[in-house]
Amino acid sequence: MAMPLSEPNNFPGGCSFDPNTLTCSPNLRTLLKNSRDSYVWPRGSTSAQSQQEVINTINFCQTRLYGLNAHTAREIVERVSCWADNNTKSHCNIVNSTHQNMLKMKNAIEYLCNQKIKKGLLLLCEIPGVQMVIASKVYRFVAPESGTAIDRHSSYFFNSLPSPALPVLSSDFFREWSDGKHTSSRLAIYSPSRLSHNMDEFCTVYIPLCTSIAIDMNRSRNLYRCAATRMNKDWLPADVEMAAFYWWGANGSR
Repeated sequence: MAMPLSEPNNFPGGCSFDPNTLTCSPNLRTLLKNSRDSYVWPRGSTSAQSQQEVINTINFCQTRLYGLNAHTAREIVERVSCWADNNTKSHCNIVNSTHQNMLKMKNAIEYLCNQKIKKGLLLLCEIPGVQMVIASKVYRFVAPESGTAIDRHSSYFFNSLPSPALPVLSSDFFREWSDGKHTSSRLAIYSPSRLSHNMDEFCTVYIPLCTSIAIDMNRSRNLYRCAATRMNKDWLPADVEMAAFYWWGANGSR
């Protein structure tokens, strides 16, 4: 059975992003705003708790960037791994990283903070317990003004998001079945060729796309309401990913 890479019919009618004008359709703006306002992670928490944990994780990572060293770099990756609910074996590998791998974490984080994104992400992916999904989340937290993350839900969301100006969809991430029953899928990152393709897609398509959508949401004054602070806030690229993650997790194909 072929892996479905996109499911555009999952979206309500009228949702699209125009890459020529860099604008969202009104229906997409509404979908994103409602999803960002309602965002919950991890499961079982409230929107306020979820948003506060995002704020706490950003603050934790930012304080450890001052005088960054091997130890504080591992603390950053460990905290992000915990927040992301990384599987137990992978998380333990991060906690028990060798000094050499901790130094790799430090170098990778420095690359990410200096917008050498692909170089930093690929270096993180060399470390046991860190794959592309976790690496991109590290980028999201160490560079909160520009960074964003990718996972199975957001990759499916943007693979499926229609574009009225082109005969293609928004992104072209490789995906694969996650089990032999063919009931759920994931971002394909477990072979060198698929990791390379999806890393290129993340850096050259996905990040500019999330950035353009954030700019459009702010320009159109569709600000989101932070559940923790109860304040309206401008969108950052990570907020677009969070809205996409939450909406697809609740409404999209698996």
